[in-house]
Amino acid sequence: MPSSGSGRLSSSDVPRPAALEEENAGKPRTVIASRFACGGRTLPDPVSLPLSTAEVVESYQVDMGNARPRYLRLTVGSIPHTPDLLRTCGVPLALVTAPFADRPDEPPVPVVSAEERGPQRCGRCKAYLNPGVLFVDAGRSFVCNLCHHWNAVDVERYVPLDAATGLPVDYQQRLELQYGSVEYVVPATDYCENERTATPALVLVLDARCIEVLTDSQWLSAEWLAAVAEQRLRLGFVLCGGSALRFYQVTAPGRIEERLVPDLNDAFAPMGADTLLQGEQLSQLQAAVAYAAGQTWMHAEGNAAGSSCVAGILAAADMLRGVGGGKVLAVCAALPGHPSEAYALRDRWQGGMDAGAAASGKPKSEVERERALLQAAAPAYRQLGTQLADAQVSVDLFLFAADAPGAPPMATPPPYFDVATVSQLPLACGGRVRYYPHSGDVAAVRRDLVQAVCSVRAFEAVLRVRSSPGISPEEHLGSFRPMTTGRKDVRLPVMHTDSTLAVAIAYDSGSGIAEHPVWGASATSGSGGAWRRSGLLGGNNNNSGEQASPAIAYVQVAVLFTCPTDGTRRVRVHTLAVPSTRLLNQVFRTIDASSVLCWVARHAARSLLQGAVWSNVRDSVVERCVEMLYVYRRYCASRSSSGQLILPEALKFFPLYVLGLLKSAALRAAATAPDERAYRLAAVLSGSVETVLATAHPRMMAVPGAAEGNAAVPLSRAPGGELPLGRPEEPDPADTYGMATNTTAAQRITVPDGDVRLPPTQPLSSERLRPETVWLIEDGWRCLVWVGEQAAAGASPMNGAATPYDGSFGHASVPLPPVMMERLFRERPGLLSPLQVHRHAPLEPLFHALLIEDRGGNAPSYVEFLVSVHKMVQKKIASSEAERQHRTMAEWDWAHTY
Repeated sequence: MPSSGSGRLSSSDVPRPAALEEENAGKPRTVIASRFACGGRTLPDPVSLPLSTAEVVESYQVDMGNARPRYLRLTVGSIPHTPDLLRTCGVPLALVTAPFADRPDEPPVPVVSAEERGPQRCGRCKAYLNPGVLFVDAGRSFVCNLCHHWNAVDVERYVPLDAATGLPVDYQQRLELQYGSVEYVVPATDYCENERTATPALVLVLDARCIEVLTDSQWLSAEWLAAVAEQRLRLGFVLCGGSALRFYQVTAPGRIEERLVPDLNDAFAPMGADTLLQGEQLSQLQAAVAYAAGQTWMHAEGNAAGSSCVAGILAAADMLRGVGGGKVLAVCAALPGHPSEAYALRDRWQGGMDAGAAASGKPKSEVERERALLQAAAPAYRQLGTQLADAQVSVDLFLFAADAPGAPPMATPPPYFDVATVSQLPLACGGRVRYYPHSGDVAAVRRDLVQAVCSVRAFEAVLRVRSSPGISPEEHLGSFRPMTTGRKDVRLPVMHTDSTLAVAIAYDSGSGIAEHPVWGASATSGSGGAWRRSGLLGGNNNNSGEQASPAIAYVQVAVLFTCPTDGTRRVRVHTLAVPSTRLLNQVFRTIDASSVLCWVARHAARSLLQGAVWSNVRDSVVERCVEMLYVYRRYCASRSSSGQLILPEALKFFPLYVLGLLKSAALRAAATAPDERAYRLAAVLSGSVETVLATAHPRMMAVPGAAEGNAAVPLSRAPGGELPLGRPEEPDPADTYGMATNTTAAQRITVPDGDVRLPPTQPLSSERLRPETVWLIEDGWRCLVWVGEQAAAGASPMNGAATPYDGSFGHASVPLPPVMMERLFRERPGLLSPLQVHRHAPLEPLFHALLIEDRGGNAPSYVEFLVSVHKMVQKKIASSEAERQHRTMAEWDWAHTY
C-alpha cells in the first residue's frame, strides 16, 4: 500500500470486502473442511477462514473430526503457546459459539443414543468423549484431552483396540470419535434437575393499544400458528389494558371465556396450564383475538397512559410455572410501568436537566445526559429476568410504537421506551428485544414473531465451556442468566438458532498450554515414557526421542437441553482442536478478524451499558486496532517498507470494521436517540457474529432490474462446490453417518443449496449514487432503498419522502424482487422493512450515515482514518525505538561507570 501521505493514498488503493466479493461472484461455494484425526496423533489444521463474510456464511462446512466454524470460532486459528506471546501480539483470545446454528443444506449433527448408561465422560473434568481422547492399556483406559486424566473404562463399555491404528475396533460405529459435533440422547432422570411436567408452552402477551393495528394487518398469520404447532408448543393469550389484564379461554369452537385480573401490582394467572391451546385448538386463537378486538372497552383501554406489559409478563410466567417453563412473546406499545420517580428523573434527563439542576436551571451536559440514559433506571428488570430464568421462563420483548392504522412512517417521533432499562429483562433470561421506531412496520413485527417461534431449538438449557490444561474460560458475554460466583454453568431457559455466546480465554499459568503427557514433550520421560515403555499405548512404540510436536489446545462446549420436538433430554457437544504456536507470524496469519471484532464490540457495548465514559470506550477500540497493527509492523513486516502502511492479510479489513463500528449508532459520537443507541448496544452484546459485522460494515447492493443502471445485476442460484483434493482419507460414512442422515457421500460433498445469491456488495461510498441507479443498504436493523431521480417510475405514495415495504412486494414505487427480500429477512432477524429514500428526502441522512467510507461531520473518511491509524503506528514505533536507544545508552553509561 502507498505511503501515508494523504495525497498519495487514494480511495482506489484501500482494501475493501466488496472487491473480494466481486472476485468470488459466480464461483462455486467454498467448502470448509475441519479436519482432526482421532487420538490426537496428528496436529489439526490451523483454522483459517476466508476473509469474505459472505463467503463464510454461504460456505458448505464439513465436520471431519473438528467442530464447524458455524458452531465454534476462536479469534485465532493457532493459539499462542504462552501468555507472554499473547500479550505481545495484542490479539484478544476469545471463543464465539453458536451451538444451534444449523444449516438446512448441511448434514445435521449426528445423534448418539445414550439413554441406558449415559454418555462416556471423563471422571475428573466431566468432559465428553471426542476425537481428541487417547485410548491406552489395550482399550481398558483412556486419557482425557481436556484435563489429561487417566480414566478406567467400565467393563460393560470395554472394546479392544486395533493393533494397527490404536483405535477401538468399533471406531466406525462410534460417531463421537469421528466427528467434532455430536448430540447425545441422555436419560432424563440423571440429566434433569426439575422434571418437566408437560410439553413446553408459549404465551403471547399483547398490549391493548396495538391490537387494532395488528388485527387489521392480519399479523396472526397461519404461518405463525403452523410454526407453533411444528414446535409442539401449547399456546396462551394475555391482553394488557390500562386498568386490568384479560385472559381468554376457548372452551368449545365458537365459545370464548374472558377472565379479568384488575390488580396490576400483584398480577397472577386466573387459569391453569390445562387451558392452554394445543394441536387443532391453535386455530381458535384467531377467534379469541378478534373477540377481544371487538369489545367496547378496547378503545378506552388502548388510550390509557403507559403499558401494563410487565404485569402481563408476570402473569404469563405464573401460568408457565405450572408446566415447567416456556417462552413469553410480549408486544409492548408504550413505556412499561415502573416506579414513577425513576421515570420522572429520566424525563428530565431527556429534556437536558438533571435532578439537582432542575431547580437552578443549569442544563446537564450532553455527555452526562447520554451516559445516564444508557444505564438502567433501576435494577428491577434485571432482577425480574433472573427470577424468570430460575423458573425456566424466557421473554422476547417487541417494542412496537402502535399508532392509528395507515399513519405515515416517521410522521411523528417514536415514543420513549427506555430500551436501556427494559432490555435488561430479556437479556437476563436468554431472550431478545426487538425495537420498531415507526408504527407502520407491522410486517416486521409479523416476521419477527414467526422467527421467534421457528428458531427455537432448546428449552431448559445449561451450557458449559471446558478447555485443555493451561487455559480456562473466564468472562462470558451474551444473553443469559447472570452467573453466580463459583458456578461455571450458563443457564438459558430457551436457545435459538442464532443464540451466540462470547467467552474470553485466559491462561492459568505463565508456562502456557500444557503438553500432553503422552504425545507432548514429556512423552519420552516421566509418566508418558513409562506408559510407552510398558506398552500401554498400543501400536508402534517410539523411543527415538524425536522433537515433540506443538501442543494442541482443546475447547469443548456442551449444552444440556430439552428438545422441543420430542421432549427428550439431550446434550449437544462441540469440540474444537487447534494447534498452539510459538511464532508471532503464525498467530497473525490465522487471525479471525470477524471474531476479534465481535469480542471487541461486545466488550465495548457491555462497558457503555455499565456507565463507562464514552470517549474512553471509543479510544480503547481504536487502540486495540493500532496495537495489533503496531506489533505486526514491528516484528513481522519487512524493514524495507518503513514508510508504508502495512496490514496483515488476515486484518486488512479490520481498520474499516473499526471505523464502521465507531460510526454505527451504537458507538458514534454524533447525537443519537437514546432508545436507538441502547437497542443497538443490546443487539451487539447478544447478537451473532453476522449481526455485529452488519452493524460495523453495512451491506449495500444494487436492486436487480429496478433501474437501467442496475439492469446488469443478476440474481443467481448458488452453485455447488467440491472438497479439495488430497484430503486425508475420510472414514466410510456408509454404515454410520450416512445412515444417520440418510445422505450419500456425493450429496454431502456437492450440495447446491438452491438459494438465491444476493448481488455483490458495493463500497460504502456516495460515489455510487447516480440519478439512474437504485441501491439497497442494510445494517442488520435498518433497511433503506435509495432511488435516483431518473430511476423512479413515478411519485411514491408517500410524496417521494419514504415508502415502507409491507410484504406485498408491490407497495413501493420501485419494486423489490421477492426472492431477494426473502433471503435478506431470513439472514437478518430483526431487520426492519425497507423505506424508500429519495434525494433531499427527510430520511436521506439516515442513508448517508451508513456510508461509512465517506466523511461525515467530525467523523473521518476511510482514507483519512487509515492515514490516522498509520501515524499512530509510526508514533508507537518511534517511541519504542527511542526507549530502546535510551535503555542502551543507560547500560553503556553504567558499564563505563563501574
